[in-house]
Amino acid sequence: MNNAKFAGRVLSTREENRYHDSYFYALVWDDEQGKPVEIMYGSTAWPGGHSDYYPDGWMHPQIDATPERRSAYEAYLAKQREERAERAARHVANTPDKGKRVRVVKGRKIEIGTEGKVFWFGKARSFSTSPRDGHKKLLRAMLGPDGKGEKEGFRVGIQTDAGEKVFTAATNVEVILTTAPRFGGATRGTT
Repeated sequence: MNNAKFAGRVLSTREENRYHDSYFYALVWDDEQGKPVEIMYGSTAWPGGHSDYYPDGWMHPQIDATPERRSAYEAYLAKQREERAERAARHVANTPDKGKRVRVVKGRKIEIGTEGKVFWFGKARSFSTSPRDGHKKLLRAMLGPDGKGEKEGFRVGIQTDAGEKVFTAATNVEVILTTAPRFGGATRGTT
């Protein structure tokens, strides 16, 4: 039988086996926070094998979440997936890949406000043996899911509307979104 504190709230259980000891966790729905919380309910690392959550040594919780809490958990997971997808779409939209239109927003060699199309994107003075297009994957990894991470060390080649080809740091440009992206919220630089 479950501890009364978590009765009707246990969504799942798991065991983590480490080199010398095992740790036991339960995923429980927290009504106050409106999200799942993982608690450790036992371990072989200390005598008695129980934690402060279960002073009576309760070692095997039953998965007994109520249908309402289970549906709240599913809604929570769906919201998390949607937010991750939006961050990923924003990230891809803000990466200055070849063929995208960009605007220079800072720097000292190219006039701020200059617009053009990216014809080259890569590492500055890099002599690496990375695979083709590996720099795009690396930049996407560096930018992070919010699309505002580091772009240090990357440069873009821009063909301006006047036909001139110029190079600048990737941190000096922002992507001009020509169509509304899939994600919600305000779109900077939309034309």
